[in-house]
Amino acid sequence: MVLDAIYRGELLPCENNMEGNGRHKQAGKEIEQLLKDLRNNLSEEDMALVDQMLEQTLIICDTECSDAFQYGFSAGLLLMQEVQEILRKRVDTAAHGVF
Repeated sequence: MVLDAIYRGELLPCENNMEGNGRHKQAGKEIEQLLKDLRNNLSEEDMALVDQMLEQTLIICDTECSDAFQYGFSAGLLLMQEVQEILRKRVDTAAHGVF
């Protein structure tokens, strides 16, 4: 059940949605290699700037993912409400013998 997974802290969309995604895995490997190359070729000061840029980029990505998840979840709930309202109207109409 979803409620049980939420209670146990097992529902983690941001962590579970990348399993088996080869494109994501490959991009991660390429980033690791690029960072190694940068560490070998840049001064400590320049690398510190790269690290700061990466931190800020991760904050932006996290915020965008969080907002997208919340919007999608809300849209899904609204869709469910709309469908239930349509079904409720049909049941009410059928109960009154009107089609």
